[in-house]
Amino acid sequence: MAKKRRAGEQWNVTNELASVHICDPSEVVLAVIEKTVLRTDEYCYILNPRINDVKYLGRKILIIGPTAFFLKPGEEIDGGIKKKYILSDTEALLVQANEVFEEEDKTRKIPGQQWLIKGPICYVPPTQVGILEKRNAIILDKTEGIYVRNKKTGEIRAQIGQTYMLSEDEELSEKHCTQIVDELLSLHYGKPRENKYKLITYKCPFNATMQIYDYKNRKSRVIFGPELAYLQPNEQFTVTYLSGKIPKKHGQVKTLHLLLGPKFSTDIITVESCDHAKLEIKLSYNWRFKVDRRNPEKLFNAQDFVGDLCKSMSSRIRGVVAGVHFDEFHKCSVANIKKAVFGLNKETKEINEAFFFENNGLEVFNIDIQHIEPTDKNTKTSLDKTVTQAIEITTKIQEQEARRQADKIEQEEKGKLDRLVLENQTKVEEAKKSLLQLKADSNAVKMKGQAIAEAQAKVSSEEILAKAKVRNAELAAEAKTIRDVSQIAYQKEKNLIELNHNKAEATLAVKFGKESADIQAMKFGSIMKSIGKETLIEIASSGPEMKGKMLEGLGLKGYMIMGSENPINLFSTAEGMIQRNPTQLQLFL
Repeated sequence: MAKKRRAGEQWNVTNELASVHICDPSEVVLAVIEKTVLRTDEYCYILNPRINDVKYLGRKILIIGPTAFFLKPGEEIDGGIKKKYILSDTEALLVQANEVFEEEDKTRKIPGQQWLIKGPICYVPPTQVGILEKRNAIILDKTEGIYVRNKKTGEIRAQIGQTYMLSEDEELSEKHCTQIVDELLSLHYGKPRENKYKLITYKCPFNATMQIYDYKNRKSRVIFGPELAYLQPNEQFTVTYLSGKIPKKHGQVKTLHLLLGPKFSTDIITVESCDHAKLEIKLSYNWRFKVDRRNPEKLFNAQDFVGDLCKSMSSRIRGVVAGVHFDEFHKCSVANIKKAVFGLNKETKEINEAFFFENNGLEVFNIDIQHIEPTDKNTKTSLDKTVTQAIEITTKIQEQEARRQADKIEQEEKGKLDRLVLENQTKVEEAKKSLLQLKADSNAVKMKGQAIAEAQAKVSSEEILAKAKVRNAELAAEAKTIRDVSQIAYQKEKNLIELNHNKAEATLAVKFGKESADIQAMKFGSIMKSIGKETLIEIASSGPEMKGKMLEGLGLKGYMIMGSENPINLFSTAEGMIQRNPTQLQLFL
C-alpha cells in the first residue's frame, strides 16, 4: 500500500484501497468485517473511534443514518444499532445530561440535569445525553385524575379533568389507603384498585353523606349525595363502623357513607319484670337524621350510632319493665314501651311523637313491636293459655257487643224510617196544596193574558193598518216623483240627442258643400288645363257665339275677370273676356 506499517499495527483493507489484496508474509488476516449499514431511521454510537489514524480511547461518537461504513480496528458499536425516537404530540422523552455540553440553541447543560424532549419531533440523543424514559400524555376525563409529586419540593397534588404530561421535575405518586378503605373501595367499584397513582373517587349515593379528613390541615369536610367525592393527596376517608345483625353486635357493618334515613334498625332485647318474669322483645326502630347544614360534622359525633341507639332504647325499656308486673306489662305492652322510648310530655302528659339525640341529630320517630315472648318455657305455656282464654273472652265480648250494636242500629234505623215516612207524607200534602194554588194562579193568569192579548192584537191591527196607509201614500208620492224625474230626464236626453243630430247634419251639409265646391274648382281647373292657354286665347278672339259655347262648355253661368290692377265683374256675357290682355286674366269660380 506504499505505507510503512509498524509491528502489531492493525488496519482495514477495503475496496476503496484495492479491489484485490494478497497478504504479505509479514501480514495476517485477523477477521473479515461486514459493512455496517444504517437506514434513514437508525443511528449508533461508536466507542473508541479512530479518526485520522488516531485512536481516541474512551470517547464515543454519534453516527446517524442513512450511511454505510466499516468498523476500524479497536472500534465497536455501543448498544447496537438503534432506532430514532419519533415522538407524537402526546409523547415526550425524559433525558439527562451525562457531561457538560451546549445544545444547538446555545443552552448549556450540566451533568445530572434533566429535561423533556416533547413531540412532534424525530430525536437522536447526542453522546452527552442519556434517555431515562419515554413518557406519554395521560388522558383524563372530567371525573378522572392522577396524583403528581414534585421531586424538588416533595409536594403532592391532584391533577383532575384534563390531559396531562408530566414535567421533568414530576413523577406519579401512589396514594396508599388503609386495608379496610381499599376493601370498601373494591366492593364499591367491583374490582380491586390497580393503579394507585390514579385519583381515588367515591360516588356518594342519594340521601347519604360522607366525611373526608385532611390530616395535613387537621380539618374535615362533609359531602352530601348524590355527588362524586375526590380524595386529595393529604386526605383520607372516614370509615364508619356500625352495629349489625340481630341482636346487634358492634363492628358488623363497615361503610364510607352514612345514610340519612328514614331507615329502621331491628334488635332483640331481654327484659325482666318486677315479679322476675323474663321476656324477649323484638323491636324495630324507625330513625332519621336532622341535618344542620351549618354544622354537618355533628352527624359523625357518634361513631356507632346504631349501637348507641339500640343500647339507649333497650336501657330505657328495661327501666320501665322492671317497675311493673308481668300481667300489667302484658296488657299494655305497646303503651309501656312507647312511653319508655319517647317519654311523656310535661304539659299534656301524653306520649311524645319522637326521641331526639342532641349529640348527632338522630331522631327516632316510630317503634314497631314485632313480638314479645317469655324466655321461661313454663311461663310461656301459661302465657299462651292466658292469651288463648283472653282471646276467647275478648271474642265473646266483641260478639255480644256487636250483636247489641246491631240491634241498636236496627231500632235506630227503623225509627228513622218511620220518621222519614211521616215527613214524606207531610211533604206530599204540602205539595198538593201548592199544586192547587198554582193551578188557580195559572187559570187567572191565563184569562188575564188572553184579554190582554186580544186588546193588544186589536191595537196592533189598527196600528198596522194606519201604518200601511201612510206607507202607501209615501210610496205613491215616491212613484210620482220617480215618474216626473224620469220624464224630465227622458225629455232632456231626447233634446240632447236631437241637438246632436242637427249639429251632425249641419256639419255634414257644410262638409258636403265644401267638398262639392272643391270638386267644382278642381273640375274647372282641370278643364282649363285641358283647354290650354293658346286655345283659350283663340276662343277669346272669336265671336260671341263661340264665346257662348265656350262658357257653356266650361259649365259657367257667370264669371269674374280681374286684372292685376282693377277687377271687372261681368255676368251672362263673354264680352268682358277681351277687355284686357288675355295673358293677364285670372279666372275664379
